[in-house]
Amino acid sequence: MLLNEYQFTFLAGPTTQVFRIEELVWGIVGWPQRCRLKLPTTSDWEARTFYGRTCLEVADKVTHFLRTHYATKKGQHRNAFCAAGS
Repeated sequence: MLLNEYQFTFLAGPTTQVFRIEELVWGIVGWPQRCRLKLPTTSDWEARTFYGRTCLEVADKVTHFLRTHYATKKGQHRNAFCAAGS
């Protein structure tokens, strides 16, 4: 199995998190799509895995999840965005 790894920085209010997205380049793995991100368990949510055809699609799914989560938790929509990191 051969993977590419990409890092994305997510800002939600005062919180900054760096996520690692894995892209399957070669190999037989039971992933439903080519890219995935494993969001670890925190005090705010249970572990989740997001899949997508591209790394940006996965980053968008995680960004949407976190925006929705923080907006629901705090009762308001916080500014959040995802920027590619190195």
